[in-house]
Amino acid sequence: MNSFTLKHNRLYNPTKLYTDYLAGGLQEYYRYNYSDPESINKAADQINSNIYDREKLHQIVLNGNQHYGASDKTLSNIELLKQPDTLCIFAGQQTALCCHPMYIIYKAFTAVKLASRYSQILNRPVVPCFWMASDDHDFEEVRKAGFLLRSGELKTITYQPKSDPSGSPIADIAFDDGINNYCESVQENLIGTEFREPLIQSFAKYFRPGIKLSEAFASVFNQFIGDDWGIILVDPSFQGMKELFKPVFSKEIIEHNQVYRIYKQRTDNLLKNGYHAQVHKTDENLNLFYHHKAKRLNLKISNNRISPDGIDHSFSSQELNQIAQSSPERFSANVLLRPIAQGTAFPTLCQVVGPSELAYFAQIEPLFDFFNVPQPVIHPRAGMTIVEPHIKRITDKYKINLPDIKSRLEPLLGEVVESLYPSEAANSILSIGNCLNQDLEGFAAKLKDTDPEGYRHIINFRGRIDFELKQLQKKLKNSNKKRHDALTSQMRKAYAFLFPEGNFQERVVSPLYYANKFGADIFTKIYDNLDIDEPVHSVLEL
Repeated sequence: MNSFTLKHNRLYNPTKLYTDYLAGGLQEYYRYNYSDPESINKAADQINSNIYDREKLHQIVLNGNQHYGASDKTLSNIELLKQPDTLCIFAGQQTALCCHPMYIIYKAFTAVKLASRYSQILNRPVVPCFWMASDDHDFEEVRKAGFLLRSGELKTITYQPKSDPSGSPIADIAFDDGINNYCESVQENLIGTEFREPLIQSFAKYFRPGIKLSEAFASVFNQFIGDDWGIILVDPSFQGMKELFKPVFSKEIIEHNQVYRIYKQRTDNLLKNGYHAQVHKTDENLNLFYHHKAKRLNLKISNNRISPDGIDHSFSSQELNQIAQSSPERFSANVLLRPIAQGTAFPTLCQVVGPSELAYFAQIEPLFDFFNVPQPVIHPRAGMTIVEPHIKRITDKYKINLPDIKSRLEPLLGEVVESLYPSEAANSILSIGNCLNQDLEGFAAKLKDTDPEGYRHIINFRGRIDFELKQLQKKLKNSNKKRHDALTSQMRKAYAFLFPEGNFQERVVSPLYYANKFGADIFTKIYDNLDIDEPVHSVLEL
């Protein structure tokens, strides 16, 4: 096993915002430089001045994690939440089937490693947390998982429920009989290994009719990485959790115009300075959703009235705020307000983000002050490409590297083929034939008048030579073509495993694929070799 790292720009072209952030922190948009230990101290000091209902928070999180079968290490970390000096590192993602895709694992491990590091820097407890975005209603994003077949083809398996739950919060979606077909497809496409049957048997407990999708996510997450690293799962649908978000809900409802003005000023500033805006919105929508009859509805503002989208009823801001205070579970924050709600309830020292998340944190940075919530340090998540043994043999054999195969596969194929099986080998036969023909023709000319029989022998011999040389040329070309085709097939297979359908593994392959092929130890190997020290992409050669 071997591991190394590559600079991000050797594999892809990140946005200007992401590039500049990795280079220097962009403190005018993010306040803290994630690579500066002093920033960690400043962020911790800011949290010290805030008040958190730690006893209530502890009980809510404990009850929820016990329901998901949390490990002893996770339960120990939850106990630390009661201590007045404990801080949290958060990562998060939508609660997709089979913990799809792989970068969910990389996000979680980044949080674990940072928690350990910051605990030593600050000499106080820091615990890793994972936000389950179960309020999200993008069912299309969470219903699938990707698996690599032996050929390198990416097989994406999709859960097809009997009735379409689109628009419903993921937390409210329970599997129907369609999950049985999904499980059958997963089993059919898992490569036969010693780990396959135990894995299938354990997953049968989570993927059955009546089980909620987000609960299945939590159970699979805990099976993959719950025992060893003590990650605390945080689900906004935990009983009582949204009680802690009420101050944020209230301020958004009552002072939405001011919230929008702050958001708009920052977004305009980003665009003015050549950066992009990840989130686009107008002032007509609140940064909240209203949950009604199993649907998550936009809240629209018109003529000083607020209406849930699709409902023939409106509220004044005071009326809607009263509902939020009495029944906060009927509301959920959008992507801009969610980090604010999290920071209100949890002493959030650091947020682990991908490139898209990083962008919207730039847009909401001034809102943390407006809501009196400490701004967290924003840390880019680690990433990884896994090189399986049979793929490493190919890359080693042809001396090819990841950046080249990622960015210039077709030219690389030509270069490798030419270096191993040069086309001149076959073409030079024609040159040899031309030389022989010239010599024989000169010799035959001398015999034509003096030795007609000898002349005929030479002419016949020249014909046979022409025929044999053409046959030899054809055989060499066929031989090169076979070797060319074999090489091309191998390199395309390597590309398919390294960059499935032209994408990064971490974005399209499920952790279940690797757990089935290499066993649970694969996650320990990933953790040990995932580099968070520099803004790099890790490569793990198994």
